[in-house]
Amino acid sequence: MNIIIKNNAFEINEYAASMVAAYVHNNPQRVLVFPTGNTPLGLYKNLNGLVARKELSFSSSYLLELDEYLGIAAHDQRNLFQWLKRSFIDQVDFPEDHLYRFQADAADIDTETRRIEQVIKKHNGIGLLVLGIGPNGHLGFNEPGSPFDSRTRVIDLTRASLESSANYWGDISVVPTQGLTLGMQTLSEAQQTIMIVTGKHKADILYQMIKGEVTPDLPASFLRTMKNVTILADKDAVSML
Repeated sequence: MNIIIKNNAFEINEYAASMVAAYVHNNPQRVLVFPTGNTPLGLYKNLNGLVARKELSFSSSYLLELDEYLGIAAHDQRNLFQWLKRSFIDQVDFPEDHLYRFQADAADIDTETRRIEQVIKKHNGIGLLVLGIGPNGHLGFNEPGSPFDSRTRVIDLTRASLESSANYWGDISVVPTQGLTLGMQTLSEAQQTIMIVTGKHKADILYQMIKGEVTPDLPASFLRTMKNVTILADKDAVSML
């Protein structure tokens, strides 16, 4: 695991965009997995700019959704794929048929989770995985206690995740209590992984991830066992290390 420290989030986002661009240039037809939330918004702004200036193209790449709220319709404002579209997808050049999203309101969710795994297999695995880290160390919707050998599945969201999501939607009462997520084993097989961590509010969980025990109780700690992982962190995020 490689840790790269920059002065601030601005520098982190520029560097992350350069890493994504380099990967896509060298591996144009691979599957890319990007997160939602506030952490990657700066990255997306930089990637959108690179595409606008014709310095980068996703025209041969595939995008796969990392996670989604269970039971949420595609047009619902809480739909995480719609968030990803607004902040990133609509500004770049992925072909429509290269986009893979969870059908979170599918009648048969077991079939849906198998479909996502089949998509990954069809494209010879995840190429580039970009992650943030949740306040309790979750990855995607892999909450504490997630087995390291887990695949794409439904999961109950913890109180910490519900409270964090409430910041996006206004009140915890409107946050769905279950989610769909790529599993820990699924994520671990990515060819390359980038985790972005910025801000003092992430310092404690980053310290636990790097210095603590590798355990399902802290899903992000599993990155220490994975190949080709880069942690991009600003000085605030590493202030406890």
